[in-house]
Amino acid sequence: MKLFEDAFILVHIRISGCKLLGVDSRTFLTGSAVFFILANAIQMYLATSGETIKWSSFVEAAIFTILTIYGTLIWLISWPKANRMLNKASGYEKKHDHHKHS
Repeated sequence: MKLFEDAFILVHIRISGCKLLGVDSRTFLTGSAVFFILANAIQMYLATSGETIKWSSFVEAAIFTILTIYGTLIWLISWPKANRMLNKASGYEKKHDHHKHS
């Protein structure tokens, strides 16, 4: 999990200033993950709502739901850590810019 968390921290930092469809890219990706969780939950429901259970469709949706929830949780955990790193870097740059102009 630590490896994925570190990777997501780097992704957060790299895309922190980007916008997708007029929305902050990190917020857009989080919303997309929630959408995929809901879509897979609907697919699981549809696989079990008929006269016969479509096991292959249900298992596929369940696996994708679990993986998406797991990835989204790591994404959300890494967000504040990336913010702290960005704030430290911003403070570092401001401090060094101040010394250059003095």
